[in-house]
Amino acid sequence: NGIIKYYTFKNMTYRGKTYVTYSAILFAPPNTSETLYINYVNEYNYYYVTFKDYNPPGQVYVILNGTVYNYNQSYWIMGGNYSAIYKGIVSWGTVYNYSYNVATLQIITPQGSQTYYFPNIPSYLYINSPMTVIANYSLTCYGYPL
Repeated sequence: NGIIKYYTFKNMTYRGKTYVTYSAILFAPPNTSETLYINYVNEYNYYYVTFKDYNPPGQVYVILNGTVYNYNQSYWIMGGNYSAIYKGIVSWGTVYNYSYNVATLQIITPQGSQTYYFPNIPSYLYINSPMTVIANYSLTCYGYPL
């Protein structure tokens, strides 16, 4: 379902007494009617994230907290708030300059979809569910007067 949940052992309770330890072996009579409670806590989750691009100008990619992710691939990424850079291409020429940047960014989750438009492309990505991130690139040319 696009989520890997990571749990760690917290404690266990038997006969009203709680044992807090990293690991334990409990010897209990096989005919006991006592209940054993084993408690785990959800430390963090990994989510299945797919990055897609449309109209790419060449080798572009996404950078989340310094880690590079390629478009048109999926990854298991730990949930959290990430600094996001949607890498474009800039070329400085003698007659004109041009740049390819993200014109629209769509984030699709099970809860719905949100679309952002240039220049309001967010510089962060909050991952708290499986998602698809779609970047649509466009070309901007800057000419020099002759």
